[in-house]
Amino acid sequence: MDPNFSYKEFMAGKGLSTDNTLSANDRTDLMETLGLTDFLNTDQCSIVGWINECNQSLAVLPNNTEPVGCHIGDTCNEVDCCITPEKIGQSFKTSINIEPCLFKLTVAIEQLQFSKWLFDYEWGYPVQVWLFGFVQMEFRIVDLTAEEQYLIDLTLSVCMEADSSLPCEISVQIFNQYKLPKQKCDWNTGFLISNFSLQNWLIESDFPNVSPLPAYTVKQLLFDLNVGSYQLDPPCQMNKTAYQNGWKNGLTRYVTDDTCNISMNEVDVNGWKKDTVLPNITSNPLVCHLKSSCTDISCCLNLDFIGKTIEVHLGINQDLQLLEIGVGRHQFRDSLLGFDFGVEHQFRLLNVFRVRYNIYESVNEYLVTMEVSVCWESYKPCAWTTFILKNARLPKQPRNLQNDFRVTDFDFLDWTSGRNIDSRNLSSLELLRLYNDLDIESYFSNECENSNLLSDSWNSGMI
Repeated sequence: MDPNFSYKEFMAGKGLSTDNTLSANDRTDLMETLGLTDFLNTDQCSIVGWINECNQSLAVLPNNTEPVGCHIGDTCNEVDCCITPEKIGQSFKTSINIEPCLFKLTVAIEQLQFSKWLFDYEWGYPVQVWLFGFVQMEFRIVDLTAEEQYLIDLTLSVCMEADSSLPCEISVQIFNQYKLPKQKCDWNTGFLISNFSLQNWLIESDFPNVSPLPAYTVKQLLFDLNVGSYQLDPPCQMNKTAYQNGWKNGLTRYVTDDTCNISMNEVDVNGWKKDTVLPNITSNPLVCHLKSSCTDISCCLNLDFIGKTIEVHLGINQDLQLLEIGVGRHQFRDSLLGFDFGVEHQFRLLNVFRVRYNIYESVNEYLVTMEVSVCWESYKPCAWTTFILKNARLPKQPRNLQNDFRVTDFDFLDWTSGRNIDSRNLSSLELLRLYNDLDIESYFSNECENSNLLSDSWNSGMI
């Protein structure tokens, strides 16, 4: 917006007061003056009240949002709103779409759209998105990992004066610490391109079918399948010093940290222990590192066909009771407190990279099977599949119940001051942010009623 723009002066120049409703010609002139014309949708939005298509249960929706109407989509994580300043006769559509299965956040005002990867997003921080200052969106989202919900604040405004000391014409708080249930991810979905076939794609794109594929072909392939952005930067390296020792099985090299009590003496050429078998891989070399916990393995896979590497990871954190699994930057965390042991699970990166895993738990160890596949065809077998672990018996380490902070060198006062939070008076939202940052939210019980703890004396039943 022009820093000198004033809607009052704009109307005065047309011999009108700010109470008048704009004609179609005057509205067109206003949009041109503000520079909004090229960003407006062809058709104006029209939403009255709330339209709720969420397929999970929600708390009661706010009832004082006029003149804004909003639509919650069936994923429960997409909220489209329509804000309508009556005096100008123009509606504006806003949108927030959280895609946990793609790790992506997209926000938009009309055709002005921004996207951000969730692994780069600062949870809990307020974000402002403006359409030239005239339409303003301010939101804040907290990822409630343990509850599998998002906590969201959302305010929409229409500001008709560039002078920020003057109040906006419309300012409506849509959500105030409202909880949206996370979309349930179906990791068995197909490719981003329906019925994708690499062979057909090469023919249709007029690319040569050679191995390895040329760099320009690989770049376009990963872009079309939307997997390029999930690569680590820098990518994992096959020649890391950490991988130089250890033992080999076919084209796979396995390394364990010295502190892991699976010693080299316990391992034969067939796997982790004598009763555990790993396959003899003959293509696409792997280097795998079993870390000091003995239940955390990362492998760097060299994809000969596209000249890239991709890291796959599975970690069982016994102290925090968490399972972490990932392909590149595509990471998934699950609490072990309610985990289905002994059941096959799948995790996919847009159907190209697939991980199948099964974990059994006993008192002293985990029995883990982990299989990785690379796939380029919808209706043909995967191009490459191998077991990283097959019935591998990974010993549990003694739990450390006196762990240091999850955040290295954590300081509460630094944490609050860096977020402009009053350290003596944290709101419920700020407490949730603190619990999330410290990774302790999953350990709290919803059954405890805090109100009973705030009385001035002990409950008489305790005496």
